[in-house]
Amino acid sequence: MEKIDKKNEMVDRTNSDYVRIVNNTEEEKKARIEKVRKYLRRRLFNFDGIIKLDDFTTEELEEILFNHCAYDKSFALPMETLQKIDMSNVSFENFRAHRVDFSKLTGVVIEPSKLAGKACCDVNFSGVKFLGEFSSVFLEGCKFGGSVNAVIGDDVRYGGVNDFTDVTFKSPITYGVLNGSNFAGSKGAVIELGEEKVKLIIDCCFKDATLKGNLIGCIIQGTDFRGANIDNGKIELYPDKLGVGSIYESDVIDFSDCHFAGVKFMRPIGGKNVYKIKGADFTGSEGVIIHPSVISKYDYSNCKLAGVSFIPGTSISDANLNGTDFTGSVGAVISSSQRSIVDANLTDASVKFIDPDDFFAIPGINSATYNGKKFKTVFKETISKDFDDPIKTYTKKINAAIVKASE
Repeated sequence: MEKIDKKNEMVDRTNSDYVRIVNNTEEEKKARIEKVRKYLRRRLFNFDGIIKLDDFTTEELEEILFNHCAYDKSFALPMETLQKIDMSNVSFENFRAHRVDFSKLTGVVIEPSKLAGKACCDVNFSGVKFLGEFSSVFLEGCKFGGSVNAVIGDDVRYGGVNDFTDVTFKSPITYGVLNGSNFAGSKGAVIELGEEKVKLIIDCCFKDATLKGNLIGCIIQGTDFRGANIDNGKIELYPDKLGVGSIYESDVIDFSDCHFAGVKFMRPIGGKNVYKIKGADFTGSEGVIIHPSVISKYDYSNCKLAGVSFIPGTSISDANLNGTDFTGSVGAVISSSQRSIVDANLTDASVKFIDPDDFFAIPGINSATYNGKKFKTVFKETISKDFDDPIKTYTKKINAAIVKASE
């Protein structure tokens, strides 16, 4: 058989017959692949099952399923098509893991070390089976819940908002941003906190993680310490040595929505700083002492104050007490001048007033409770017993003195 080269074509001469085989130019190749993709999209549009492209070679799958550039590749088909294809025989080597939701796909197997760019951002890895561990990579906005064999090793950098459910950690986390991250359901996570370590932990859930160090320099708004394993039993917190969350409020320490179980307060919440405590839960903490004058905008709304002591001689006035629970607190004194008291639980708090009617005028008084009863009812009963007749106060003291002298 004689072969004759011509521009962009090859002619095979067999006997006296000519069979022309035209070499595909790059444009022709792209057009051919696009036709295949369109056909695949059309055929799977109303298909309810999942197909496996077993008859295709690895090279053919690469052409059909991915767009390629010089350094990486990305999906070439819409998710509604991809989710109807079994990916178990598809290679994700050099894949760019950026803004991808694998939870909708079937059979995805990934070797983290072979992903492109050494960065995974805004990726849902649910359903993915991993071969090998993540190392020397940047993780931000990744969800691992529902994945299999997710292991995080050495030299991993963290950008926050990661859900580490179902992840096993092999190395401690000593630096990086953990804002918005969730460790519940993870294994082996050890986090070293402190000014020179990890300090950006806003809205972080530390359940199932081991915490070391202290909170000096940390910014902790919304941090949940419940369920964490803490070195030495309690993690130390110096309220005046925490980081601030905003350059515009350099004197404001934000405890909003924090859950302080397992945290030991080493100093009172007072001094020169102002503290936001809206939604904070102090249940399970230790050593919390509050001076009411330093609470930002006097906003205690939705706080749980169990275990909190208030500095003697102080009282809470002009405050937002909506949803505040004083059960288990010590020394809280509430004046009759409050902005709102909707759904507040005033159990274990004391009240201070000049005119009892001032309490009945507080917005939300009808929904406030005390020891499981309507606060308004309990207050009225107390008033009727001890304050309707001022003489009762003195007669009780006289009787108590006589009883004591007779013992």
